[in-house]
Amino acid sequence: MASRYLEELLNVQFFGEYLIDRWVINRAQLVEALDYQMKRNERFGFVALRRKYLSQEQVNQINEVQRGSDETFGEIAIRLGLLTDDQVNDIIKFQRNNNIFLGEVLLRLGFITEEVLHREIRNYHEHQRRNGVQGLELGGNPTQTAILEAALDLTCKMFRRIIGVLIKVGPPVLMEKAEDDPKFTYFVSVQVPFLGDKPVQYVLSVSEVLARKITQGLLNEDAGAEPADYLRDAVREFANIVCGNAVARLAKAGIVVDIGPPQSADKPPVPPAGDRVVAFPTRLVDGGADLRFFVAR
Repeated sequence: MASRYLEELLNVQFFGEYLIDRWVINRAQLVEALDYQMKRNERFGFVALRRKYLSQEQVNQINEVQRGSDETFGEIAIRLGLLTDDQVNDIIKFQRNNNIFLGEVLLRLGFITEEVLHREIRNYHEHQRRNGVQGLELGGNPTQTAILEAALDLTCKMFRRIIGVLIKVGPPVLMEKAEDDPKFTYFVSVQVPFLGDKPVQYVLSVSEVLARKITQGLLNEDAGAEPADYLRDAVREFANIVCGNAVARLAKAGIVVDIGPPQSADKPPVPPAGDRVVAFPTRLVDGGADLRFFVAR
C-alpha cells in the first residue's frame, strides 16, 4: 500500500499533464501548445529591451542581480534607477494584455473546444484545492511555520528565475520517519540549517539532470561537461541563495533567524532523533526534486 507521501506525489500535476491523464489532449499536442505559448509570452526584460527602455547590458545586469534576490525584475530595475514606475507599469500592462494561458493556446490550435476547456478548468481547480499547499501547523510554533513558508515560496521562485524551470508543490506531508521516493534517482542532497531555539533543517535533493540545469542557470553557460563535484557545489549555492533570501524576508517580518553552511550528501540525511519530517511532494517539467524539512519539536 502506497504511503500518503507517494499518493500526494502522484496528485501533483501541471494543467497540461492533467489534460493528458484525462484523455483530453495527447502529448504531441501539449508539446506544440507549450512551444507556441513560449514564443508568444514575452519575458519582462525582452519587452523592456524591445521598447528601448533598457539596453542588453542593463537587462543582463538586472538578471544577474535577480539570480540571488527575492525581488522581481521590475523592482530591481526601479531600485537601480534603470526604469521608472511608469515604465514598469507599462510593461506589466502589456504582458497582462498579450501573454496567454495554455488553455487559450489549445483553443487557438483547435485541440480543445471552449465547452470542454471550461469544464476541465473547473475540474482542475477543484483538484488543486484538494491537493494545494495548506496552512502549516507545527505545534503552535509560528517561527518554524514562517521558515517553512518562506523557504518553500523562495524555492519555487528561484527555480523559475535562476533555472527557468516551473515547479508545482503539493500539500505538506508530516512523516513519522523519513521516506524516499523509490522512483527518484538522487544525485545530490543539500541540507541547510536554520539556527535558533527551535531549529529547522532545509533539505533539497535533485536529480543529475536538474543539478546540471541549476549549474547552467548560476553560471549562465552550458554545464553539460562539468564534473560531478562542480554540480554539487552549484546545488549547494542554489540552496544557500534560497535560504539566505528566506532569512532576509523573515527579518522584514520581525523574525530574526540565521543559517549555517550548506552540507551535501548522496541522499537525504537522517533527521535528528525526535525531529518531525515535513515533506512537500514536488513535480517539475524536466528533472526531479525532493523538498523536505526536519523540524525540531
